Amino acid sequence: MTKSLLIALCVAVLTVPSAVAKYTVSMAGGGDTGDFKTVAGGLLKLAAAGDELTVRRGLYIGSLQMTGIKGAPSAPIAIHGQREPIPADEANNPDAVLKYSPVIKADKDYALYLKDCSYITIDNLVFTGGDKNGVFLENCDHITFRNCEFLDNVRTQFLAKLGDYITLDGCELAGSVIEHGCRFEASDHPIVRNCLIRNNSVCGIYMDGDLTAGGDGLIDSAVIENNVLYSNGQLKLKPGVHLPVDEKTGKEIRPTAMRYGAAAITLDGTERAMIRNNLIYRNGFGGIVLYRDDSKRTGLNNRVLHNTIYLAECGSAYGVYVALNVNEAHLFNNILVTAEGPVIWLGDNATKGLRSDGNVIFRLDNKEPVKRDKEDISLAQWQSLFRIDGKSIGGFKPPFTDPDNTDLAKCDFNLKKESSMAGKCQFNWEAQTDCLGQYRPKDKVTPGCYELTPAQAGTAVPENPHHRHRPDPSTNPGPTPTPKPTSKDPIVLPPL
Repeated sequence: MTKSLLIALCVAVLTVPSAVAKYTVSMAGGGDTGDFKTVAGGLLKLAAAGDELTVRRGLYIGSLQMTGIKGAPSAPIAIHGQREPIPADEANNPDAVLKYSPVIKADKDYALYLKDCSYITIDNLVFTGGDKNGVFLENCDHITFRNCEFLDNVRTQFLAKLGDYITLDGCELAGSVIEHGCRFEASDHPIVRNCLIRNNSVCGIYMDGDLTAGGDGLIDSAVIENNVLYSNGQLKLKPGVHLPVDEKTGKEIRPTAMRYGAAAITLDGTERAMIRNNLIYRNGFGGIVLYRDDSKRTGLNNRVLHNTIYLAECGSAYGVYVALNVNEAHLFNNILVTAEGPVIWLGDNATKGLRSDGNVIFRLDNKEPVKRDKEDISLAQWQSLFRIDGKSIGGFKPPFTDPDNTDLAKCDFNLKKESSMAGKCQFNWEAQTDCLGQYRPKDKVTPGCYELTPAQAGTAVPENPHHRHRPDPSTNPGPTPTPKPTSKDPIVLPPL
């Protein structure tokens, strides 16, 4: 036997994975029904790459914790929720997901806390009842949550701090009492994709560089795509909502990210982010903001492509705000509609490297749609001064009126094929597919998150159910938040 062959055989033996351990949790526990009766008991057994835990339908009360658990790139540790089909007669019941899913209900700060973990995938679980956050990740990497729900937690539904490659895919985040749908703090390469994010008090998605958190003060290469965000910014949408009071100081507990209005998508110190194919409507403070609060700098090279933002019921809310000293921002092929606020708002010194075109820019009160620092200017002035948005569409006919839209009353923002906006954009830039996975043509594409002239049949990515079902928040508000009071006065958060 040659020396090289012997080395190859030794390497092969060393790389053969050990047997994968599989465990089950059920409310009954024991025997054929499951190895464990509690999820905490099952988590204690997950020790090696490739281990799997299946959690069957039921209500599991208790806050869970995982510390130092590490899978491998080719063999992540997997935690699966085993749902049961929702009967047809309960299909429209917003609480049915709680009834037929495995639900982790916190009995203190978090439903799930992960620290120093890596390469873990979690799917089809519901996290609720946290006095602080639904799920909190600290110093973790390569963690994926898929098809999970984060519902009615007091502060932020999902928080990741000092973590890299954290992914939310196909999840629902709803009912935050004080803060946000999800927040990534000093974390690089986060992904929020195919999610439904609704009815949160401040932001839907908050990317926070936060120099004080211990990282470099920036978030690099975030991807935010194919999401539906509505009825976030409850603190503005519902004037009756009030914040809880800190019993030690007697002052209101103020949420973070309020300085610039807390948009549906808020980026503080984020660089090289991709924000594309998102549908944003009825968000109280604004659509998308790029700015700096507690991060190292404002951030560079962020791309805002093919988003649909419709804020007709939101008063002074803005469409896209590129704040003070934000440079190299790219705004292409978006549909931007506001009621009384600026459609595009540029802070001082924010036009350096700005590229913008192919947008639909409309303000329903017929006032000047663009705001440069403190000055309101018309689309024509904007085009002339900065030689951008030459092919953008403005005017006095609001988008989504006949024949543009199928049924706006039902929050359907998918344009009709005879719409005047079809094929108005020159290029698809870096959004080769739309929010439903349809391929866009290379040129003559439709603005916004839906493509009217797909280049070929079929889909490029799995169907996004949140874009197929766009509930009208006035008739289908979802589960009514039932938060725990954190002061002597109860928190009032009436449903929409």
